[in-house]
Amino acid sequence: MHQNNKVIIGISAGSFVLQQNIDLVNVYTPQMNTVAMDHFEGMGLVDVEILPHFSKYCNRFENFEQRCVDYERYKNIHVMRINDGEGVLIRDNNIGIRI
Repeated sequence: MHQNNKVIIGISAGSFVLQQNIDLVNVYTPQMNTVAMDHFEGMGLVDVEILPHFSKYCNRFENFEQRCVDYERYKNIHVMRINDGEGVLIRDNNIGIRI
């Protein structure tokens, strides 16, 4: 998309599909997989994993933060925890959080 000077915005679940995979969704809500998906590839447009609505969901899911930490260890990656009202700006492979 960069080559075409395009801007892509992924909001909420839209941020997941831009990533390499959507494995993190299955960590928290496997019951949402009502079509028995077994491949969780994303579009692969960004090399970052984002967990949107972080503070909102801390009380919704049991051991929310610990599940994220366990996922990070298992995948050997860092998950960017994003709260409502925040966003991630990626430009020329530089990543930053903007409020």
